[in-house]
Amino acid sequence: MVYALQAYLKKPSTIVGIVTAVMFQIIFAVVWMTAYDGITGADRLKQLEVGIVVSDQAAGQAIAGKLAGELPVRTRLIATQPEAEQLLNERKLQMVVTIPEGYSDSLKDRNRTASIRYSINESNPALTGNLMRAIAAQVTATVNKEAVGQGLQAALAQAKLPDEQPAAAAKSLSERVTSEFANMNAVRGMNNQMAPMMLLLASYVGTMIMSMNMTQSSMALAVAGIGRWRSFAARNLINAAAAVFVSLVGSSLLIMLGGQAEHGFLMLWGFQSLFVLSFILLSQLCLLLFG
Repeated sequence: MVYALQAYLKKPSTIVGIVTAVMFQIIFAVVWMTAYDGITGADRLKQLEVGIVVSDQAAGQAIAGKLAGELPVRTRLIATQPEAEQLLNERKLQMVVTIPEGYSDSLKDRNRTASIRYSINESNPALTGNLMRAIAAQVTATVNKEAVGQGLQAALAQAKLPDEQPAAAAKSLSERVTSEFANMNAVRGMNNQMAPMMLLLASYVGTMIMSMNMTQSSMALAVAGIGRWRSFAARNLINAAAAVFVSLVGSSLLIMLGGQAEHGFLMLWGFQSLFVLSFILLSQLCLLLFG
């Protein structure tokens, strides 16, 4: 078997296969972990901009000012709806919030509901669109709470309570339910959310190419007269060693580039070694069965 192992390692196709599997780990880890690092952070969100069109001057300016102070993205007041839609179409804005004319009148009428219009350019990346929809829901909840508070304050004021009591009572009544989140197994950043898929994809593609090269080496050794079982044993020894080495490179890069490993580096390395070896054996089995 030692002779078969040496013969494998002397074949350029064997070395190329192992190097290819390692390169896939390096390329995928560097590109994915750096590209998705901090993509949903506050600094990145400040690069997005939302336009606000105020058609109702009675309540619109107050709402626009409140949104500018509370939203995690930049805001800009736009004079007209056509101008805002042009900027949105040119991707200079990611969303347009329009406070339509008659908004205040709708709030005063108990039989009507006031509406805020949101315009989103669907040609933007899917992540941007999802963020804008989440922000739109936040805007609606904020404005709705203000509207409920103002309505309660007006109703309580009609009851002729002292001046300060209606405002305080309205605020407490409009915030009767709050949210409390208990997060388990928190994942820090989208780069760590993408890491499992990145490791699996890089490992499978890399080992598939490695298996094709190992098959070429096996065919060359068969022509050279090396027995089938000795060749099989030497190949699997190389497979196991390559799985450990390739996984070491992938796991090390993942940790170096800010990846999470809740159970430690050794557990991550061991787990990746197992599925890399599984990918190698699966792909080589297909080649052995079907050629």
